[in-house]
Amino acid sequence: MIKPDLIYVAGAGRSGSTLLDILIGHQEGYCSCGELRRLIPAYLAGELCSCGRRLNECPVWHRVVERWAADSNLDQEGIKRFARMELEYTHPVGARAWYAILGPMRSWSYRWYLDNKRRLLEVLTSDLAGQVIVDSSKSPVNLIHTARALRGGVMVVHLVRHPWAVIESLSRGHDKAHEKGVQRDIPPRSRVRTAVYWLIINWACQVCIRLSRCESRRIRYEHLVDNPTDTIRKLCADARIHGEIRVGHLCAGNRLRMQRTVMVNAGAGLVAGAPDRLAYRLLDRLYRHYGC
Repeated sequence: MIKPDLIYVAGAGRSGSTLLDILIGHQEGYCSCGELRRLIPAYLAGELCSCGRRLNECPVWHRVVERWAADSNLDQEGIKRFARMELEYTHPVGARAWYAILGPMRSWSYRWYLDNKRRLLEVLTSDLAGQVIVDSSKSPVNLIHTARALRGGVMVVHLVRHPWAVIESLSRGHDKAHEKGVQRDIPPRSRVRTAVYWLIINWACQVCIRLSRCESRRIRYEHLVDNPTDTIRKLCADARIHGEIRVGHLCAGNRLRMQRTVMVNAGAGLVAGAPDRLAYRLLDRLYRHYGC
């Protein structure tokens, strides 16, 4: 199996992308980075790395961002501009993001953004001394930008979790808790809105994977937690998962990243308490469409 330069995890939120990121990064020659599309915005906002330090104080991310800014000749205003464009161009359902990948012309501002994104990934690759970058940004449109910036060398993992489990997860809000990795209040989301979101994002992942022409794999979250070693071996031939797994330097992602260690429990992917009614049966049929 030929190693890519970057493994990109695409899918809906609350699908287990942070866990998958950590499990892949645990393998020799791979490095967990978290949601790289949020690195620069989070760096400017003083958010926490999974090591417990603010990103601008973390020895890994401070070094990467300072080198990138110097190589790109960016002052503070330039960094802020890139951060705004990063969030706008990578929004999974943003009009400008989709026009950038499907539109007939690439604007000067988009070319500027893509050029600086390429430099950031090059600096990160150099800093990691040849390790494979694991980016769990999830956004399908950001996959296109990443593939264009790197000009190849990207493997995509489309991670799919049962929609009812995603609905139950997003129906529980979280209060802001900076030290736990929750950077803002997250209100509960309605079940109908989440079901529509799940459908749109997973459809968008299929479209963007085809457009990117990258090598791809599809993984079910339920398979990942029930048999992590065999699942990770689809991506890393010599994968081994056992005992507690140390969390490295993830710049952004689910609050799971703030734990010092992670342990995978078989059966954690089961959909508990799902009602036997039409809505569930319909969602289950849609989920089975993404057979792996």
